[in-house]
Amino acid sequence: MLIDTLTFSPHEYSKNIKALYFSQIVLEGLESTYMQPWELVCELLCRVSSSLEKLHLGTGDDGFLECIDCMLPPRINFPLIRELYIQEKCIKFSQPFLVDLLRRCCPSTNSLQVLRFSQCLGGFDGTGWWLVVERGGGMRNSKTEKDTFLGGLEDLELTPSPVGTDDPYSTTGWAPEIINQGIINLQLLKNLRRLNLSGIRGIDSQVLESFVLSQGSMNLEVLNLMDCVMSDMHLHVIQKGIVNGYLPKLEILNVGCSNCLSTATHGPRPLVSKKTSIQSIRDPSSFGSRWNCLYGNCGRISDTVALLLLESLSGRTTADAAEIYFRFKKVPVGAVIVLPRWMCEVKTGKIIPSILWAERLPGAKLEMYDTNRIVYLDIAVEIPNGRFIL
Repeated sequence: MLIDTLTFSPHEYSKNIKALYFSQIVLEGLESTYMQPWELVCELLCRVSSSLEKLHLGTGDDGFLECIDCMLPPRINFPLIRELYIQEKCIKFSQPFLVDLLRRCCPSTNSLQVLRFSQCLGGFDGTGWWLVVERGGGMRNSKTEKDTFLGGLEDLELTPSPVGTDDPYSTTGWAPEIINQGIINLQLLKNLRRLNLSGIRGIDSQVLESFVLSQGSMNLEVLNLMDCVMSDMHLHVIQKGIVNGYLPKLEILNVGCSNCLSTATHGPRPLVSKKTSIQSIRDPSSFGSRWNCLYGNCGRISDTVALLLLESLSGRTTADAAEIYFRFKKVPVGAVIVLPRWMCEVKTGKIIPSILWAERLPGAKLEMYDTNRIVYLDIAVEIPNGRFIL
């Protein structure tokens, strides 16, 4: 929708506006430009915020990071908002601005159902985490509210900004203690279907266990923990939850890595050394600079725990199961799991490519269309760019 078309519209029409999409917002500019000055955006939001259900914001203006006067006007509130998006990798909105935006999402008889802050957060404080849960319906427990409350947060994406340091997935603005307390509170969101925390480091395995073994995981279909540096302890927690009846609807689990072996960041592609052992995994300095991928974004998992996880996910294929294209046909699978490119072989103590381990599983089938995917039992195992390291 164009701003200038609504500027001259009758006021009553604003009550019918349910969704707004803003991109390339600037603090100052001419009305004739394709970029929308912030004052016009605020004016429009003042008119339609009471009826708005979906809002998408994006900007490339550095001024938002330093401007203290660009907060939303006090009269802007979103009583009916259901979906809130910040443009992916949009890092120009400050954390106070985003927290203020969340605070104004105050639905009365429903809640936020979709909240996506994708790779746009340089940091996230305790207030932000609390507002996510509160605005997502997690704090509504009284009997009177239960009778009138509809919905609940179903789709949550909170991922760090990938810029600002030499490491594209550094999370220096994220305090581990705040992260872990925030994740503990996510168990109050009982309608969650999709949770994306990719790139957040410092997630304690016991904290992950408290979430997995709670009502917050009962409707979860997608759990994305890519680049979170998962270990055997984390995978064991997930496997334990599945065995004990939690995560019953889980279709996609991502514990892989997206940026390891980037030549621009980590230098030449490392070779698998026969001398690489479990002790080397415990001592990152023994790898040298070329092994940074194993201690950057790659998880530190073993083949034994990975196999236990696959077997716990097997046998859950239903009519609503996830589907993949296998040999040009749609095939239902119990789940899709994304693994990091390296793992430790417990028997030999060597670091091995995960793709070779998956290929050697008994009865494993290779997808010729996508050679980074293996089907084992009824589980699709994916190792993105896994063959790049061979």
